[in-house]
Amino acid sequence: MYTVVTGVVIRAVAVRDHDVMITLFTREKGKVGVAVRGARKQHHKYGAIAHVYAYGTFTLRTSGTVYALVHGELVQRWRTLTDDVWLLAYVATLIEQVDQLVADGDVLPVLFDQLIQAMAALDAGCDAAVICSLCTLHMLTYTGFAPSMHACVCCGASDDAAWSVRAGGVVCRACAPKVADAHAIAPSRIRLLRTMVRTPIASIGHIRLSAQTIRWLQRMLWQWLDVHTSMHARARAVLVQLLAIDEQPRGNERS
Repeated sequence: MYTVVTGVVIRAVAVRDHDVMITLFTREKGKVGVAVRGARKQHHKYGAIAHVYAYGTFTLRTSGTVYALVHGELVQRWRTLTDDVWLLAYVATLIEQVDQLVADGDVLPVLFDQLIQAMAALDAGCDAAVICSLCTLHMLTYTGFAPSMHACVCCGASDDAAWSVRAGGVVCRACAPKVADAHAIAPSRIRLLRTMVRTPIASIGHIRLSAQTIRWLQRMLWQWLDVHTSMHARARAVLVQLLAIDEQPRGNERS
């Protein structure tokens, strides 16, 4: 029995002498494991599509507990994603989140579309931090880990006075003193989060953020993942190191 899916390779592991076992995140079947026979041989016809971040259509055949690749074609060739170390770090972080947040068997076509839109936006030169933050917020929404943004997580009041990652989102003025990590938050940031949840990544051109807001958003979401999920953020750790290097004073700058 043959199955045709549209997917992106989120993991690739060499097996035996020349084979590759890939994990696809697909629009139609969620995450699936696929064996690609001989993909590591020189000039193999499916060598290009058996690499991480490859986006294409895949014809699969059931082979035991996994699928075997019968045919594959790239849908899009990324122009810059795999050549720019910064973009590669951001994409790797997104892919890592998909791999760990999406459970086997979960079919999430809208999230798949958002991921592809995010990769396309990064490839086109959009702000990487904004794109990845927006995509992360969508992932949290579709996988059930989203913060509460419309009412106090403690009492349900609509007073958006504070924010608590550990409590789960918005905290009202009355409850804030009872929540250990609650801190005051500008109403504009709450409005931003609500807007981002409703905004497809393809419409990112309509969002303009200050550098300070981008840093807050990125770090808050990473903290959220650490508190509310069991992710092992290896790719993100590399990105954080790159960001730390970039923020260090240059040699010709005064201390």
